Amino acid sequence: MAIPTSEQLLSSYIEALLNPQVVRRALYMVLAERELQEETWGEQNHDFGEWLKILIEEVGEASQASLQTRYGGPKAGTVRAELVQVAAVALAMLECALRKNW
Repeated sequence: MAIPTSEQLLSSYIEALLNPQVVRRALYMVLAERELQEETWGEQNHDFGEWLKILIEEVGEASQASLQTRYGGPKAGTVRAELVQVAAVALAMLECALRKNW
């Protein structure tokens, strides 16, 4: 029996979910943000502590967007975009961890 590829595993995982269209859309959004990050800053190879600072800052922005969506403020309505950035930074962090063998 052949070992499935990463792409096959991802595809079967997505198909098993309740709403695979939503998962595909979310993954597309995160990958598009990663591409934008790479274009803007290039490959990032921060240490673990620096990555945590970046990730926590993004989580803080998502929290701020959530509060301002509920109570008013300039970040109202941006929760989804902020969550995409959180996921993209977490992915970039994981990519760095794989490159650096953390």
